[in-house]
This record gives sequence, C-alpha cells and structure tokens, in this order.
Amino acid sequence: MKEISKEELKDFKDSEIVDVREKIEFSNYNVGGRNIPAHELNYYIEDLKKEEKLVVVCSNGMRSSIVARVLEKKLATIPIFHLTEGLAL
Repeated sequence: MKEISKEELKDFKDSEIVDVREKIEFSNYNVGGRNIPAHELNYYIEDLKKEEKLVVVCSNGMRSSIVARVLEKKLATIPIFHLTEGLAL
C-alpha cells in the first residue's frame, strides 16, 4: 500500500477512488469516486477487481488505512493507495 496526499489524489479517475465513509458523510462532502462504506466492502470485491489501481479514502485516514490493508490481501494484483490525511476539511 502506498500512501498519497490530497494533491496526488487528483491523478486518479473517479472509478478508482473508493470512499469508505458512511453514506451520510459522503453526501455531506465528497471528492467523487464510489461510496462503499467499510462494512459493505465484501459485496463490491468482484466489481473492484476490474480496476487497474484503487485509492481508498475516508474522513481522517483511519478507516481507509484498515480497508486499504484488507484490499491488498483480497486484490493482491491491484496497486492499492491510501489517502493518508483523509478528507477532513
């Protein structure tokens, strides 16, 4: 897993961004991408396998760090990135 900054996030397409916050958090503020709450991740694994790379984001970097490590194991052939400081305003 590679950690990235908010500046580097601009280099990713919407389909590659996975926002693991809850739906209400995503609706209040987001940077695009897909909203897949952490507890629903297993339902989307097959769909995520279609991407060449993924960046995982959340509000402060805690949830996304955990989810990024899980995705590294479940999607071993896909590069996984983690927005280290989160999306907090």
